[in-house]
Amino acid sequence: MNEQEKEYLFWLTTTTDKYRGIFMSRAISAELIIDEFLTWYFVENNEYKRIHFQQLVLSSIDMTFSQKIKMFTEIVSKFIPSEFSKYQEYLSKIEALRIKRNEFAHSKIDSRPQSITNNHQVRNKLHLIKLKDYQLRQTILEIDILEIQFNEFGQLVEDLANLLKKFIIYIQNETHPAKS
Repeated sequence: MNEQEKEYLFWLTTTTDKYRGIFMSRAISAELIIDEFLTWYFVENNEYKRIHFQQLVLSSIDMTFSQKIKMFTEIVSKFIPSEFSKYQEYLSKIEALRIKRNEFAHSKIDSRPQSITNNHQVRNKLHLIKLKDYQLRQTILEIDILEIQFNEFGQLVEDLANLLKKFIIYIQNETHPAKS
C-alpha cells in the first residue's frame, strides 16, 4: 500500500466513524423520544410504572427500533387528532433515519485492496461493505447527501420532541380516545 492509499484509508476510517456516530446519535435520540411517547401512551402519569414499562418492554432485547416505529405509527394513525397531522411526514423521515442507521450499523469500511486502489483519490464518498445473503454488498454514500440528511434528521428529532410535548398534554386530558 503506497502513501496515498494509506492516507485514503485513514480518511475513509475517520470520516466513516464521524458519520456513523452522527447518524447513530440521531437514531438513538429519535428512538428515545418514541420510547417516551409509547410510555406516556400506555402508562401515563405513574412514574414507577413508566420506568418499569421502559425497562421491561421498551429496553427488552426483543424490542427493535422497527417494532417501536410500528407501534408509534399505529397509535398515531388511530388515536391522535388532526392537529398532529404532520405525523405522516415524521413517519417517513423516521423510516429513512432507521434505514440510514442500519447502513452504518451493519456495514464496515471497504478496506479491500482493490477498493483502496480504485478509490484512493475519492474524498466525497464513503465506500462501505456488508455481508448479506452470503455475498459482499457495497454501499456508496455521498458526503453531500449525508450532510443534508444529517440536518433533516436533526430537525426530525426536534419535531418529535415538540410532538411529544403536545402529546403529553393531550394524553393527560381525560377525554382522549385512548381512554375510552
